[in-house]
Amino acid sequence: DPSQDMAALPLDVGEIISFVNINQKVNTTNMQDSPFTWMERGEIGYSPTYNDSTKKEEGTSEEDVLIPNPFIIKIHFEAAILGLETLIRAENASYDPHDRSYPAPTSINPTILPDLYLGWGDAKVTHTQREVLRNRLFAVLFTKLSSNYHKKQQNDDDLFIVCMNGTNCTTPDEFLQA
Repeated sequence: DPSQDMAALPLDVGEIISFVNINQKVNTTNMQDSPFTWMERGEIGYSPTYNDSTKKEEGTSEEDVLIPNPFIIKIHFEAAILGLETLIRAENASYDPHDRSYPAPTSINPTILPDLYLGWGDAKVTHTQREVLRNRLFAVLFTKLSSNYHKKQQNDDDLFIVCMNGTNCTTPDEFLQA
């Protein structure tokens, strides 16, 4: 019968809804934390990360934390980047801070699509690995400073501070102006 779609899956509404909720059923480990808690951490999408909460739990000293509070640009900026590079080298011995290459392309399905690959080929990245870490660090600092808006609204005095050019910055716009 040409009026029926032969490619359609025989699923009813209940089965479709169960597929929509499968992510919540499988990944429930981080649901107890509020978005503001995640924002306060600064960064969560990378491994290793600048996030210092796991380091504090392990009982390391304040000097071992990659992003201390207050964060003094002259003292802590390069130290944070070098510290994260040390963590990356522990996971990947072939890490090169001056590398500009993308990972090698991977074949999607050599049987069905023999010439289709996922990746950038021989294209070069616009930033070195160290520049990427620097940009990530700026993003973390701005995110942590942004979480101060919520803390101020809650009358919380434990604000994240970035010291730059003699100015104690507690908001992203103060940091940009410093």
